[in-house]
Amino acid sequence: MGLVTPMAVACPACGHRFNQQVHQSVDAEKEPALKQALIQERLNSGTCPQCRNQVVLNSPVLYHDAGRSLLALYIPLGMGRTDAEQQQLVGSLTNRFMSSLEPEERRGYMLQPRMFLTLQSLAEDILMGDGLTKEQIEARRERTALLERLLSSTTMEDLQSSIEANMEQFDEAFFDVLDSWIEQAEQGGDSESHAALSALRQELQAAVNPEEAAANQAELEEARRELLDVLLNERDEDRLRSLVASARPMLDYYFFLQVADRIEQAEKDGNEIEARRVTKARATILEIVDELEEEERKALTEAVEHLRAALSQTNPEEFLRQDPSRLNDAFFAVLSMNMAEAGRRNDENTARAMSAVGAIAAKIMEENAPPPVRLLNQLLRAEPEERHAMLEQNAELVNDEFVQTVKQMQQVLGPNNEEVSERLAAVAELVGEFVERNGQGG
Repeated sequence: MGLVTPMAVACPACGHRFNQQVHQSVDAEKEPALKQALIQERLNSGTCPQCRNQVVLNSPVLYHDAGRSLLALYIPLGMGRTDAEQQQLVGSLTNRFMSSLEPEERRGYMLQPRMFLTLQSLAEDILMGDGLTKEQIEARRERTALLERLLSSTTMEDLQSSIEANMEQFDEAFFDVLDSWIEQAEQGGDSESHAALSALRQELQAAVNPEEAAANQAELEEARRELLDVLLNERDEDRLRSLVASARPMLDYYFFLQVADRIEQAEKDGNEIEARRVTKARATILEIVDELEEEERKALTEAVEHLRAALSQTNPEEFLRQDPSRLNDAFFAVLSMNMAEAGRRNDENTARAMSAVGAIAAKIMEENAPPPVRLLNQLLRAEPEERHAMLEQNAELVNDEFVQTVKQMQQVLGPNNEEVSERLAAVAELVGEFVERNGQGG
């Protein structure tokens, strides 16, 4: 239980080291998304930023299902080399779990967790406990394998061929698996996997319901082509970096499939110069994306440490005021993610402590923030009926730049906090109407 914490991981394919979030316990009732990731044998998974290899950290996991009076412990083979070491590990994890519970929640069955040496055996036990037969479990595993094959497609042509060959398998069960992967990627902060999976879902929906999705898909593909042309033709390195940073949500799985298609077409046409140019541009874009992601990972790691330190202080406000520059987007993203995690675990004490730290941090930020940011914070705190008057009073601040500030706040804080997301959406809609009505721009 406790904070979601990054761990240093070495990619088994290329050796590159990066940080990955690790969960060492899963509560079936309080953390259904993590339960699904465990069932899919994808818990604690991530993507190597260097080679794009999918990495699953093989670490101990404690699984609790109060409805089944089950406490299970997966310990990878070789984790405890002797019986004594294994017993010590079991005791440590069990004690940490027990201490996270209120006294009245502790039960006798928790003192003897069931042991599993493979994730597959634990996943099968969970699914059978949920009422699935071995045949249904096998069908689910086949759909998971299909999803992995689709994600490994290297060109749009390969992907379309795989989709056409497996149309009968894109049923409700398949989309249940896909949706749980998307949810897990979002909650784990894996933006790259989340984008790839979401894009794949759109592609599959277009295949299953072609008429409904055709118009939107055409518009999206055109936007990707235009972005690709802009990036390929940008010669200034600083401007290219800025473009990549601002367009990152569109630099998804399907964008790079289009790049691969562009290279393949140039080679078919015998245009080696164009093929080399696009290949070099792809390498540069990927390098910039990797640098941006590394900066984000570093910022998130520092934010986790700063949040931990703040929560341990007897006077958090005094501590946070010592260095207001650390109250950045990464800090609030980590805070929001961990508040959501505490809510899923029904950990009211941790949620209250984090909420108090968040309120202090927001106050400090507002004191030092530019006027547009102060206005946005005031709008978020205000009641809906008060917001229009506030916009009228601050009309000189409400322009296209302010609209972008609202959108950026939605991207940073919205995904992991339903209440904040709803307030931001309401403010964004009101601000958009106000700008359009009053002709505010620039």
